[in-house]
Amino acid sequence: MAGELRHKAEIELERDLGMMTKKAVLVFIHGESFSWGSGNPYDGSVLASYGDIIVVTVNYRLGVFGFLKSSSKVSNLGLLDQIAALKWLKDNIWKFGGDNNTITLMGHHTGAVAVNHLMFSPIVIADPTPGLFQRVILMSGSALASWSEMTEPNRNMKSVAMQLDCELTTDDSFQECLRDKTVGELLNLNFPDEFGPSVGDMVLPGENVKTSPQYKGFYSRYDLLCGVTENECYDMLDSVSLHNGMLEKDRDKILTQFFNSSFK
Repeated sequence: MAGELRHKAEIELERDLGMMTKKAVLVFIHGESFSWGSGNPYDGSVLASYGDIIVVTVNYRLGVFGFLKSSSKVSNLGLLDQIAALKWLKDNIWKFGGDNNTITLMGHHTGAVAVNHLMFSPIVIADPTPGLFQRVILMSGSALASWSEMTEPNRNMKSVAMQLDCELTTDDSFQECLRDKTVGELLNLNFPDEFGPSVGDMVLPGENVKTSPQYKGFYSRYDLLCGVTENECYDMLDSVSLHNGMLEKDRDKILTQFFNSSFK
């Protein structure tokens, strides 16, 4: 009896949802860092009410759990998490009154880099039309940024192997060694480089996007909006700079370091 009532309720719900005008969907990818952060602090209720849309935030693996190159084929687990979330939304957002043909994917800073990478990932492109998302908003970042990819992902992998006494003889042996470690052991590791996406796996198999002749062609699939925030890198300034502005010598030092590291 209970099963019949539940089935009847589900049928009525599907009927009611089918009669509703479906709302556009905005999916936000947070972007404090590829090593830490969360989508939980971002409350989409205000934006949803003012824009008459559905706002979705997601979490994904970060740091050693999300962007460690643990084999020759896998290194971007954090991006795979985002793709999995998008696939789930495409199949289920209609149950919440959302239109799965009008999904905007928005990212900020490292989140924007991740979104930009997803735009030309073969896994995303292979999804049937109209795809996992149709519109894109990139705020304060893109795959063209100097910090958008790990240039030497093997450095972190070798560092992890040395600190945990894991062998790198085969992909399987290294991954098995990692599985035997506790979460605490992995979180307490030190890394020579910042984590981030890297090319050479199933998610991003091609060459560096900055030099790819196909890069521009991927944009024709999406409506694209790019922008910046009012206070870029606000959290990186000290209290003196926040109140009085940055000294010229500090500005020149930062710019010199940036150009030297970005344009060798």
